[in-house]
Amino acid sequence: RARAEAERQAEAERQRIEEAERQAEAEEQRALYLEQFSAWTTAEAQAPMPNIVPRNSVCFKGPNGKYLSLEGDLATVNTNRSSCGKWSIFVEQNGGLYSPAHQTYLSCSTDSFVATFSSNNRIDNAITGNATEAGNDEMISTVAAPSVYGNEKIGLRCESNGKFFRAQGSRIAVYSQFNEIGEWEVFEKEDYPLTQEQALNNLSYSMEELFSTCEFHQVSNYDRSQLSLVGYQDRARRDLGKIREKVENGEGGVLPLLGKKMGNNQDGISGHLGFFIANIGQKDFRGQSRVYLEQLSRCGEPSRAEKLEYFENFRDLLTDACSTSGGTLSGYTSGNGFFIDEGSYSDWSLGQCK
Repeated sequence: RARAEAERQAEAERQRIEEAERQAEAEEQRALYLEQFSAWTTAEAQAPMPNIVPRNSVCFKGPNGKYLSLEGDLATVNTNRSSCGKWSIFVEQNGGLYSPAHQTYLSCSTDSFVATFSSNNRIDNAITGNATEAGNDEMISTVAAPSVYGNEKIGLRCESNGKFFRAQGSRIAVYSQFNEIGEWEVFEKEDYPLTQEQALNNLSYSMEELFSTCEFHQVSNYDRSQLSLVGYQDRARRDLGKIREKVENGEGGVLPLLGKKMGNNQDGISGHLGFFIANIGQKDFRGQSRVYLEQLSRCGEPSRAEKLEYFENFRDLLTDACSTSGGTLSGYTSGNGFFIDEGSYSDWSLGQCK
């Protein structure tokens, strides 16, 4: 009996030591993960917001309630963010998931990685994010999850291998393993809540892209005030600057600066942009030749379809800027589609923010 008791105690001691070793290893893994997590989130906080946060941006919440995020190394995709930050913003485009912050697509790779912060197992089929174009490995679709997981739940399927994104908690990077949706393959898709600052940044960036279509410095010996395109550009920039000042100071008066009507005329950023677009490529002003317009050859002559695309793009950008500022954009119309500058009687309008 004494021998049996000694053996029992020895086995209990062996199990105690093994458990202590497991706990020590788990604590070490946890400490390593927290150190790496801090590095990831610090890098994200220091990274700039993307120039454009598209209005159709989305976020994906994983089965652990944390958001999908592409880390700065472009090789690691995690579900470990408590909110949808800049590295958790994605756009469904070209058949894949595009990260505006990194300007890359998520990829269904065959790469493997070691689960350093949990099991230490080697795991295949890592989800990565360094592709600058959407090819076969970047084709990722959303598939409705079985109803047992709740309403409007989805899985993210790699079309190249038919396998679904698998997110086994915060400490294991996302990979693909199974051809069916299980509890670790369930995601929620949410619309990204665009902020006023981001909406104004989107508008500003697109304005500068539009203005870059003309090289005003090439025109010599002209009165700047006579060059209508320069005037519309300057006034749009001026009004956007006023908006930013008012927002920073907590003042009102933002909505009319985004777009308003003064009698029959159009004013505010929407008015200035509308007249700028209408005048691109114009070689005369109300039927009378103007030398300074003839000299703006590098502005090109956009087609009606191209001008309509400009109009629709700025309609959406102004809608976002207006709505995030507490207003509603109304009165948009492309008129007869010719976009002729007829002053107060022009039949097009980018709308008014009220």
